[in-house]
This record gives sequence, structure tokens and C-alpha cells, in this order.
Amino acid sequence: MRFSTGALVAASLTLALAACGDRSEPSSDKAGGGTGVSSGGEQSVAVKGMDTMKFEPATLTVKAGQPVRLILQNVGVIPHNFVLKQGAGQPVKITAAGGQTEPGIFTIARPGTYEFVCEEPGHTEAGMKGTITVR
Repeated sequence: MRFSTGALVAASLTLALAACGDRSEPSSDKAGGGTGVSSGGEQSVAVKGMDTMKFEPATLTVKAGQPVRLILQNVGVIPHNFVLKQGAGQPVKITAAGGQTEPGIFTIARPGTYEFVCEEPGHTEAGMKGTITVR
């Protein structure tokens, strides 16, 4: 029996999304990178890494001095990561394999605008980057 690559990718994405569907964490599907706040005081932000070399959303807004729980959902089939080199006390790197979702927690103390990128080879150069505004 022969399967097409497109059908295999579609089936994999469906399973990956279904596995993530029962989470009770706040969603950040609002325009402009909205955040939710958990009972533990963390801000919760979800970012999708896409094989079109884009983050969605590419613009995030968080509060200074409060922990950020960032969920990187790789909706593609190739690896992606979320790398923030400035702003947090130490560099942040969250990596998710194709079809996987990975969390990370960090705090940015000072207000400002900081750039995040995907450091997989060629991804930043292809435009896979965004900004996080801290207020």
C-alpha cells in the first residue's frame, strides 16, 4: 500500500493537535500575542513555529518582572526553536521537534522590545523572527 506524503503530514498534524487539545492552560490566540495569567501568577503565551519560516503570532506582549510560560507548538514537520538572547536573566532556548509542543519559563525584568528568532540553520535568515514587548 502506498501513502502520499501530504496525507501522512495531515494525519500527523491531526494527531499532534488532538493530543494538545485537553490542556487547561489559558490560550493566547488573541491578536498581538495576548497573554493569559495562570493561578500561579505566570503569564501564559502560546507561539506556533511553522515550516513557512514564521512564528504565529510574531509579536508578543508581556508584563515586566512576571514569569512567562511560553508554549512553543511546532505545527510543522521540521525542528523549530524559540531563542531570546536579550532581556531575560540568561538566554532562553525552547526547541520542539516537528509536530511537538514544548514549554519554557523565563522572566524579563526590564520594559523594552526584544527580538526572538529560530536558530535552526537558515530559519532566521528566511524571516523566522519576532518581537516581545515588555511593559
